[in-house]
Amino acid sequence: MDFFKDILIPCICITAAAFSYGVVFHIKGKKLAIATIGGLLSWTVYLLTGGIYVNDIPQYFLAAAAVSAYSEIMARITKTPVTLYLVVVILPLVPGGLLYYTMEEFVMGNGDGFLDKLMYAFGVAGSIALGVFLISTIARLITVGRGKIIALSKNKH
Repeated sequence: MDFFKDILIPCICITAAAFSYGVVFHIKGKKLAIATIGGLLSWTVYLLTGGIYVNDIPQYFLAAAAVSAYSEIMARITKTPVTLYLVVVILPLVPGGLLYYTMEEFVMGNGDGFLDKLMYAFGVAGSIALGVFLISTIARLITVGRGKIIALSKNKH
């Protein structure tokens, strides 16, 4: 594996893409830097978990879960909605090329290739959604649980 070609260049491109996407969403200042770092983090986790599994669907899940947790934490620290960060940090994981090649198979009339790629695209998209959903649910349970504990402690006094 060539470090420069396989790791460094993609990470630079991902950082630029996350930054640009943040600008499009009118994120400014410190929040833009946090979102950009999250975009880089998503691809870094994806790369670090490579080669562990037979295919890369679990990599997408782990990367989505990691950056979803990052987004939840940063949103609480900066008192910002989670979606502001989540939209930017998930961007590097979106399987745009895969969807393009899926539609190419369909247009070319290759039914088997289309179905193979379509099922794989659903697997990737589902794993990303599951990673975000899992962490969002855990964060919500912690937030609601903490609120109920505080309310109970105030009622006792």
